[in-house]
Amino acid sequence: MEFTNCGISRYLINEDESAYKAYFMLGTSYFHKIVVVVDDEGKAVGVLTRGDFLRKNLLAYNYFENKSAGDICNRHFKRIESNCDAYAAASKILADFPKIHDIPLLSEGRVVDILSRWQVFFRQRLKLGKLPLYPFYAKIIMQAAELAIEKGYPEISVIEFGVAGGTGLMAAEMFAKEAARLTGVEIQLYAFRIV
Repeated sequence: MEFTNCGISRYLINEDESAYKAYFMLGTSYFHKIVVVVDDEGKAVGVLTRGDFLRKNLLAYNYFENKSAGDICNRHFKRIESNCDAYAAASKILADFPKIHDIPLLSEGRVVDILSRWQVFFRQRLKLGKLPLYPFYAKIIMQAAELAIEKGYPEISVIEFGVAGGTGLMAAEMFAKEAARLTGVEIQLYAFRIV
């Protein structure tokens, strides 16, 4: 099965795929600590986190050697429907459940986004320096957006020079999204790769 949203697709796994693959996906994830398990129609049926693997002692005794992601996923997971104020709903869930770090945002059962604790509480996390990867990007982007408000500019451009593997660019994109949400300033992101 193919997923259409390339940013979210790295966090989706078909329920028939190997539990080993799900665990690998969790270990190589930068921004979200969750894998959403989907059926053949692309609808979310469960989630997996590293905590799920540890709580079920799945790492011991090759427990999940012949298991699929669908076999071991948590099918009773917190989720948000896209027809509501997603950030307000996520804020309430995250306040009530401090061990949850990521919440899938669904539209008709399909994952359209994943909201992380660091995104929902972006301003507080920024002040505390508790953002994943490239926190200095977040600080600069937020300061630029706040300066744009001060100067009366409705939009700004952010440029990353020297893109290598793309991790910094992904971070800048996510931070720009949160800064734009909080300030109302439209942020255009550009990147140049040195060859």
